[in-house]
Parts: sequence; structure tokens; C-alpha cells
Amino acid sequence: MTSADPAGTCNPSSIVAPTFEATDNCLASAVSVTPTTAGPTGPACARTQTWTANYTDACTNAAVPVSVTYTWVEDVVIPVISVVTSADPAGTCNPSSIAAPTFEATDNCLASAVSVTPTTAGPTGPACARNANMDSQLYRCVYECSGTVSVTYTWVEDVVIPVISVVTSADPAGTCNPSSIVAPTFEATDNCLASAVSVTPTTAGPTGPPVQEHRHGQPTIPMRVPMQQYQ
Repeated sequence: MTSADPAGTCNPSSIVAPTFEATDNCLASAVSVTPTTAGPTGPACARTQTWTANYTDACTNAAVPVSVTYTWVEDVVIPVISVVTSADPAGTCNPSSIAAPTFEATDNCLASAVSVTPTTAGPTGPACARNANMDSQLYRCVYECSGTVSVTYTWVEDVVIPVISVVTSADPAGTCNPSSIVAPTFEATDNCLASAVSVTPTTAGPTGPPVQEHRHGQPTIPMRVPMQQYQ
């Protein structure tokens, strides 16, 4: 007897029927037996075919029937992968942990969705622009696959503080009644910046007493008189 059962494989290119033979005490050698079959049965995702061999000798002694059943899958519908959960840090700084996304797949040959384990090469890119790409792919059949579904996370790993410097400063340096006050300008550099950026300072405005004294609503300038004028 020979048997080439596809054994559950997907979309076999051909089905080769099993062969049978019978031996008997009144036969000089084994004889070939042609089996009977009802053909393939069952749904496409669980196809079966059974061949049964029967043999009766010249004295009407019937052999015990022998059956062989093949199983295979006829499926050309690709599975569909979807993202179940995703916790992308979305560019945030120094996340305490990275929770990988989860995936599931549905398929015409599955009774319910199944979990799919993604693959990832791990974090890539510089510390200031980290990313992790997680791909998921499920193969249902020899000839068909689901394709790839990807989820990419981005975040920043940066514990270096920026440095602020003064670009311009026009301090009146104690001069009297300056016609205008020109605010200083600042810039910041950082390991995660390609170039320096301008920084807008904050100020509470001028503080402290004025240089002048006021008497009866009119400003007067304090004067010191030499002591020898009174000697």
C-alpha cells in the first residue's frame, strides 16, 4: 500500500490517491485492489477524502475493509492583522518604560482571532530621536501570507540640560536718563538641537527707587554744598 496524505497542508497542487493490495491463502501473490471514494468532503478549511478498499476471494470470503483518509486545506484568503493595543510615547522625553504594541489576526479558517507575536530590531536612531519599529506577520498557508503590519514608537532619551547664553546686552551701566532701554537677547544650545535657538526672557520691569527726589510734586536734584562756605 502507498499513501501520500497531504496531512493538513495548504493548497496541495495535487492529491495522489493511495494504492492497496490484497493477499490470500489461495493467491500465489498479492493482487491490486481498487478502492472506492466519495471524493473530497468538508469545508475548504478542513477538506478530507477517504478511500476504502474491499476484496472478496473466489469463495466469497470478504476481507476486512481498509480505509485511508487524507486531510488538507484549500485557502487562498489572506489573514488580516490588526493592532490591539499601542502605547506610543509619541516623542516624549525619557519614558520610564516602553510597552510593546499587541496584535491579533483574523482569518476565514480561524474560529476566532489569534494573538500574533511581533518582531522588532529594538530601538534605533540617536538618543534624541529614538524609534522602535515592530512588525507583525502571520503565515496561514504555504502560498499565502498576511502581509506586514507595523507600529513605530518614537521618544527622546535626553538628560543633558540646555545652556543659555547672552547674545547682546546694552546695559546703561548707571548712566542718567537713558533715552531708551534695549533689552538683552539670549540663545540656548542643547545636545538635541541642530543649532542654537532664540530664547525670550521674562522680566518684572524696572524696579527700585528713581534717582531723583520729589518735593511738593516737583523734582529737585539733591545738592551737596562745600562746608567751607559756612566757615
